[in-house]
Amino acid sequence: MTYKEKVRWFRRYQEALASENELLKELNQQVTRAENITLFLQGTPKGTTIKDKICDAVVSIIEIKEKLAQQIKTCNFIRNEVTSEIEKITENRVQCIMKYRYILGMRWEEVANEMGLSDKWCRTLHDKYLNSAESPHL
Repeated sequence: MTYKEKVRWFRRYQEALASENELLKELNQQVTRAENITLFLQGTPKGTTIKDKICDAVVSIIEIKEKLAQQIKTCNFIRNEVTSEIEKITENRVQCIMKYRYILGMRWEEVANEMGLSDKWCRTLHDKYLNSAESPHL
């Protein structure tokens, strides 16, 4: 596995988490939309188009909730895989760098600040690990 492929493998959790957050935003938008439809429809004569709009909103919310539940499962599975690989790292500093970067999604400057190291040194340790024999050959 190349360096880039290893980085891509470790980034999967942050990517899955981003997809989860997008679904949460979409769900919130649909709930707001449904609430707005309901508020708008109060006091108006009842008709089939009104029922259709409400049904469409509810169906949309249910579909998004199902997608979100599946994405949460996927996210947890990937997190466990990535965490398991990170926990195999023998050098504590590198293990922390990898956890901060790939589990917590911190930028290099944040990782360096948390570790009390320069961001260049954090990247060097990261790169040495991924290029070493110890790094995963997933």
